[in-house]
Amino acid sequence: MNYTDFIKMKNLTKRLYLIVGEEKFFADKVEALIKQEFSADNSDGINIVSSDIEIKELKNVLNCVPFFSSHNVIIIKDFKLLKENKKAGDKTKEKNEEEFLDVVTSLPDFSVLILIADKVDKRRKIYKAFDKNGVIIEVNRLKVKEVREWLDNKLRAIDKKFDFEANQYFLEVVSRMANISVGFLDQEINKIALYTDNKLITKKDLSDVFAGIPEASIFSLTDAIGEKKIIKALALLKEQIANGEHFLRILTMVIREVRLLLRAKQLKASGYNNELIASKLELLTFIAEKVIEKSKNFTEEKLEQALIALAELDFNFKIGQADNAALEKIIIDMSKK
Repeated sequence: MNYTDFIKMKNLTKRLYLIVGEEKFFADKVEALIKQEFSADNSDGINIVSSDIEIKELKNVLNCVPFFSSHNVIIIKDFKLLKENKKAGDKTKEKNEEEFLDVVTSLPDFSVLILIADKVDKRRKIYKAFDKNGVIIEVNRLKVKEVREWLDNKLRAIDKKFDFEANQYFLEVVSRMANISVGFLDQEINKIALYTDNKLITKKDLSDVFAGIPEASIFSLTDAIGEKKIIKALALLKEQIANGEHFLRILTMVIREVRLLLRAKQLKASGYNNELIASKLELLTFIAEKVIEKSKNFTEEKLEQALIALAELDFNFKIGQADNAALEKIIIDMSKK
């Protein structure tokens, strides 16, 4: 199950939990909810053990009767047995896995085992044992289309609202993030809540708080490129460099924007409607519509030429043979008819 499904659960009756995924914010929330459910509010009820713990030692910890808490909650992060690639014929690892399977299928009623990992091979016996005997909670990073629901829930929790422009601006900035960190977004929303006493948050409120976020400022740059506002784009590029933004980060986002423009143009020419294009590009529909509209400013050939030039610039920069002027030239060439 995913994080949203898990937090809707009324009662936790299982004694075995596997939290798997890269979104630490969700992983921490799930861990806290499990500990709270089993009344392990104090250190007497919680045992955080090493990822290198031997199976025999883990068994002893699990069978240790708690004195000052109703349950023994044992937490292991990055458990080595989950990460190891078991090769055929490796008797030691096979033995360890069999012993661990015996442990997870015979947990005492007073012990709760929580394992936390970034990733797990779903084909292994260990994963299947968790699926059968416990609860597996996937805490993957949010996709752009999932951010809207998270944002609505967050705003309700802090009793705030975004106006229409603020809502669109927030989602557009987040869509530019290579990896969406919910923990980071949560922190930024909390800042906004402190920034203004008003219940309704405007785009200006949001942009003032987002001013230091690279994706927000680079978004303005890529937006200007897509709209063929050459003078504004060059000014924003110089501003980014002057503010210490790493050139490669700027270049990466410009490449992504040009690739989106090209892909949107190709899909539109193939007869796809806006919703299907949004799905193909993994964008919200209103963002995809803006990309489609901007793609009309360029021919397919022009966008292909820009992508080739940007790829060459990326290579040359990495070997120390390119500078800001090369990117400025590509931006200027894109605006030419």
